[in-house]
Amino acid sequence: MKNFVGGYYDRRIFEGEEFIGKTPFGKDINTYSFEEVLRLPFVEIFLNYIIEQYEEDGEKWEDATEEEKAQAIISFVESDEIAGLLYFETEEEAEKYKQEVIKEIEEIEEMSVFDCLEQDGEGGFREVYVYKEIW
Repeated sequence: MKNFVGGYYDRRIFEGEEFIGKTPFGKDINTYSFEEVLRLPFVEIFLNYIIEQYEEDGEKWEDATEEEKAQAIISFVESDEIAGLLYFETEEEAEKYKQEVIKEIEEIEEMSVFDCLEQDGEGGFREVYVYKEIW
């Protein structure tokens, strides 16, 4: 069952009120099973820490249900500035959300145009897009 949706956030910057509320996810958004989530680089790196935090609360990781583990992982990933995950009750809901995000990204790309490169605080450059005027 692939009830997780997520991936890396879009590194591009979309400036303007037309883009307020844009999904944070990039084109690599995907659906994942629990086992696949555990192998995602942005989860795998911190998995031991997540387990330790869970067990500090007096719980045993191996006794937790898959949903309890999922919630522990998601609550940790919520503070990640690079990637994220969402959990859905059904695989159909997860797939529907993913398709909606992909459609949203395509629509935003159609209504925007590259403006410039902007250096971020880490020294990397990010593409900046602005609303494309429709004449």
